[in-house]
Amino acid sequence: MNDPTLAIDAVSSLATAASPAVPAETHAPSGSFGQWFTNELNSVNAQLVGAERSVQQLAAGGAGSIHDTMIQLEQARMQFQLAIQVRGRVLEAYQEIMRMQV
Repeated sequence: MNDPTLAIDAVSSLATAASPAVPAETHAPSGSFGQWFTNELNSVNAQLVGAERSVQQLAAGGAGSIHDTMIQLEQARMQFQLAIQVRGRVLEAYQEIMRMQV
């Protein structure tokens, strides 16, 4: 007969081996939240500009594939949506703080 605990042990050892390594310690970002947010907005802007440049090169018949262009556009769109979500959460937190009575 098959022992179910052996099967569970085999699966758990495979899951442990397949899981990505997580660093033991994480470092807090240096600088202020404002500086971090500015850097991230600059990163989003650079991604959007790069995607737009890729679209222009593709439309002009330059070197590049439509596949890579679409990937760049989707990455830029996702980064922009994330920035909008963070902005919304920050504004909600600020409004909540302003509603607090001191």
